[in-house]
Amino acid sequence: MKTLFVLLPILFLSANSSYSQIHFEPLSWQQALGKAREENKMIFIDVYTTWCSYCKQMDAHIFSMKAVGEYHNEHFINLRIDAERGDGIAIRNSYRLLGFPTFLYLDPQGTVIRKTAGYQNKEQLLYNSQLAFSLFTKPSVDSLAKQ
Repeated sequence: MKTLFVLLPILFLSANSSYSQIHFEPLSWQQALGKAREENKMIFIDVYTTWCSYCKQMDAHIFSMKAVGEYHNEHFINLRIDAERGDGIAIRNSYRLLGFPTFLYLDPQGTVIRKTAGYQNKEQLLYNSQLAFSLFTKPSVDSLAKQ
């Protein structure tokens, strides 16, 4: 009986624990750019801080959703970068980030395609991600003129 009382809370916690469905790659900024160029894929960056409550909510409630993970894993090189450490400081300054979380959608050269900030529900995040991807894949006027 005592074992049951010990196991129930553990089972409850593990069943309710969230984990990211988005595969955030353990790459440096330069490695991510190289991989994006090699694969001709966009980069999605979740720029966060450790003290940001909305960042934690995104982790727990949005990034843990299967549909969000599937879309991002298929279309982007995904990074999570702490705005106050390592590469995050340079990224925060280069892209002039003021609030967190900030979501950057970059082409393989590191040019911003779209930038959004603040908590987003599933629909908002997927809308922004799909819009950024469509802007990236849409033919430019220059490329159409060459055809």
